[in-house]
Amino acid sequence: MNDTTVNTYTSWCGYASGAPSFVWSMNPGSTLPTGLTFSSSGCINGTPTAVKVYRFLIRAAEDGNPSNYSVRELILNVTPLQLTANSGIPWNNVNGSVNLSLTVTGATGAVSWSLAPVTLSRPG
Repeated sequence: MNDTTVNTYTSWCGYASGAPSFVWSMNPGSTLPTGLTFSSSGCINGTPTAVKVYRFLIRAAEDGNPSNYSVRELILNVTPLQLTANSGIPWNNVNGSVNLSLTVTGATGAVSWSLAPVTLSRPG
């Protein structure tokens, strides 16, 4: 997960499939960045307050059988950079062109740009 110190998490919620219900918690010894909270329903809320890479462990345990659990490490990279676009990417036709201006703020030096790998699905 990547974020800036100005963005607020309205909710990042863990999800577990299966018949039993689950209780979510921070693994013993793990803490969230200052400004974020974690609920027993697996939701992270708040605004991180410091630039840093945070590593923490989240635990999902079967309700009524806490010895049946799984732990997952999450990494949150909080950066001062904020990326904005002049508009959303419009719908387009095959071989159509798109003109989109991107702006980044919060950098203290040169900024390099690259495309992140992504797989797009056809709408519908």
